[in-house]
Amino acid sequence: MKKSILLILVLLLLFSLNSCKKKSVDNNDDSDTVLLAYLPSILSVRIYDITNPETPAEVGSVYVANSARGVAVKNNYAYVTNYNEPTFITIDATDYENPQIAGNCALPELGYRIEIVGNYAYVACTYSGLSIIDISEPESPVVVGGYDTPGYCTGIDIWGDYAYIAEDEAFRIIDVSNKTSPTEVGSWTGIGTLGSLNSVAVDGNYAYLTDMDHTVRAFDISDPESPELVGQETVGGGPVDVYLTGGILYMVDWADTWVNGGIHAFDVGGDADPYELGNYTPARFSANNLVVRDGYAYISSALGLIIIDISNPADMTEVAFLEPDFGFNDIAVQSR
Repeated sequence: MKKSILLILVLLLLFSLNSCKKKSVDNNDDSDTVLLAYLPSILSVRIYDITNPETPAEVGSVYVANSARGVAVKNNYAYVTNYNEPTFITIDATDYENPQIAGNCALPELGYRIEIVGNYAYVACTYSGLSIIDISEPESPVVVGGYDTPGYCTGIDIWGDYAYIAEDEAFRIIDVSNKTSPTEVGSWTGIGTLGSLNSVAVDGNYAYLTDMDHTVRAFDISDPESPELVGQETVGGGPVDVYLTGGILYMVDWADTWVNGGIHAFDVGGDADPYELGNYTPARFSANNLVVRDGYAYISSALGLIIIDISNPADMTEVAFLEPDFGFNDIAVQSR
């Protein structure tokens, strides 16, 4: 009898240990985390699972009239502008395999890129400059303020109380602490007759802007009222977008023809003056925008989605190319 009881106790102990081991594995297993890319296109916004960068796969899409242009993501919602209509659109992607249009509001002009900070979306609104939208209720977005710049506005970044604007004629700094009444506090207009600023990335006291005149420019913005050009780098093509992370500025450009170009990496960590670390030219490119995440660059292209391993900026390599029926105009990436 004692032997039987002892055997039972041993078996229960082994079962308990195995159960604890399995539970520990389950608790540390983050395989349920998915990395999603939101890509606006003609007549749709498409959602791709890019958890494995080498095998991106479409998991959902939603119809958008005409052509979706810019995209930004917060929580379970995607926010989109339209290439052909002055409209700001909210997409409920709670179920990202079955996203749905949730709301919209009119913009003063066609919207381009979007930045989201807190409960506000800041839109580069082409010929109307900056528009500020309250998205605290995603189903009912409301334009609450804006600032009409003289030129054609396509690039925007937000840092603190300021919106940094890249337009064809100038680099402008807008105080957005008062959302209903933003004001311009400083500008730089020295691009010359061939230039056209189109994107901007900000980190602390420095802003980096792309110029279609084959140039990446660095500005000291420690005094927002007097931005100062402090460095620049010339590239072979026409830059169209930048992404700044970890002291490295990544830039995509067009070459002499719009169907090619490349990605460049610049060291800007210890010096405002960009220093090129490396570049890579895919066989098929035509970039529009990029996002950098965990050692990979995700690039929206007129030809599709391009994913590049940038873990070594001096030796970047393409790991995936996805060519849908239509190309992509922008990209936002999100972990879910």
